[in-house]
Amino acid sequence: MEQLDMLWKYQDLDLLMDQYVADQRNSDSRKKLLKLKRYLVKQDNYLVRLDREAQRKSSLCDKIRQECDTIRSSMETEREKLSTDEAPTMVDLDAMEKSGIEMKGQILKKEASLKQLLQEMKVFQKKLDDIREKVARAKKDYINVKKDYDAEVAKMRQERAGVKKKRDSLGAGIDPPLLTKYRNIKASKTPVLSVMENNQCGGCFINLASLVVQKVRNGEKIVECENCGRILYYKG
Repeated sequence: MEQLDMLWKYQDLDLLMDQYVADQRNSDSRKKLLKLKRYLVKQDNYLVRLDREAQRKSSLCDKIRQECDTIRSSMETEREKLSTDEAPTMVDLDAMEKSGIEMKGQILKKEASLKQLLQEMKVFQKKLDDIREKVARAKKDYINVKKDYDAEVAKMRQERAGVKKKRDSLGAGIDPPLLTKYRNIKASKTPVLSVMENNQCGGCFINLASLVVQKVRNGEKIVECENCGRILYYKG
């Protein structure tokens, strides 16, 4: 049947168009892009958390420094009492000495905590710098890969447009009801047309009844496989 022959050629072009879409989706460049994108999103989120932690550590350092300054100010106040005209009593001197020892101990503890925190921040900052460097390299890679991918896609779209033009031109000569049937079947399975070989449907490989085989061979009308619903096509 001439119409089926045309539909078979239409299907070849239609499948070729589908292949362009699949090739674009499975492109190595696209896979690299998606991998780089996932990496960049993950690292950006990680950097946000690290920046927040760095700010917290920085604020803690400022707080410790302020506490040290407050303690030193208190120690200076105690020293100034000794320079006044009024001589302190022994009780006052003992209390001042005890207070001075306590404040000195507090200063030493605060300075030790500050020293440890500053060391942690130094290691922390190096970690941040390393991650930012890796992210910067990944962003450059992303730009380069995307440039290649965009070029691939542009070429595929141009080729696909040429195939579509041929397919649509061929489709203009196919009976509308037959073309509608083709599209309806394709919505659930592909390919739509199945070659009948050895009295079997080439789509589901079921053995066909003799009467069905004869109808397909005669090409008098459209025959669908009773099992899979594909349009049976016989290459004489």
